[in-house]
Amino acid sequence: MTCSSCGAHATVQRTGYCAWCLLVAADSDADGAIASGADEAPPCELLSIMGDSPRAMTCLGEQTWPVRRLVVLRILKEERLRSMPAVAPHAVPRHPGIAPVLEAGRLGGRPYVMTPYLAGGTLLTCYDRHRLGAAARVRALAAAAEALAAAHATGIAHGRLGASNLLCEPGPPYAVQIADFDLAFEPSQHAAFDVRVRADLAGIVRVAHDLLRSPLALVPGSVDLTAERGSLEAAHSAVHMCRALEDLAARLARP
Repeated sequence: MTCSSCGAHATVQRTGYCAWCLLVAADSDADGAIASGADEAPPCELLSIMGDSPRAMTCLGEQTWPVRRLVVLRILKEERLRSMPAVAPHAVPRHPGIAPVLEAGRLGGRPYVMTPYLAGGTLLTCYDRHRLGAAARVRALAAAAEALAAAHATGIAHGRLGASNLLCEPGPPYAVQIADFDLAFEPSQHAAFDVRVRADLAGIVRVAHDLLRSPLALVPGSVDLTAERGSLEAAHSAVHMCRALEDLAARLARP
C-alpha cells in the first residue's frame, strides 16, 4: 500500500498515509496540509510510528546510505522546543554505553534526531526474555552508570532516565546503551544540571528495583533488596553509583 500523499510504500496501518505525511498534517487545520509536506522528505524511509506524545513523535525507519540499517527518528513537537537549534551529532557524549546521534536537523520547522535502532528491547524485557540472573542485570546497570558518569563529566545529564531509555543489543552479551540522550538538550538544561543529575541517579535506582523484583532475577535470599535500594539511593554521583552496583553484582554472583 502506498501513501495517498507522497507515494511512499510504507504506510501507517488504516490511515493511508506514511508517518511523515501524518506528522505534517497533525500541525495544520487545512485539508491540503498533507500534500504540502511531501516536498520535505525525512532522512530515512519511515516504516512505522513507535510512539507519539506531546513532546515528540518517535518513528522506526530504514536508512539506506551510507549503510542499510534500521534507525529511530525522533521529531520534537513541543512548542517551546521548536526554537531550539538542532542537536549536533557530536554534542551527544561519545561512549559505548550511549546511543549515538547519526544525523540531526530540522523537519517541518522542528528539530529531529536519528539514532540506531536497538533490536534487543528494553533492559528488563531483554534480560527476562533470556532469563539472565541478578548479577548480570546489576552489571548491566553498572555499565549504564559508567556511561552516565562519562556524560556528567562533560556537563550533560539525561534527566529522564528510566526503563524505557535503557536498550539492549539483540545478541550476547546484550550490551546496554542509554537512548534518548538527544532529548536532554533543552534551553534550560544548564541551569538545571544538578537536578537532572539527581534524576539520572534516581532513574538507575528505580530500574534496579524493577530488574531485581522480576521472578526471573533469582535474587539470593541472603540479599536484602530494601537495604540495597537504600544503599544505592545514598550514592551522590554516577561514579559512586557505578561502584555500588559493581559491589552488589559481586555479592549476587557468590554461590
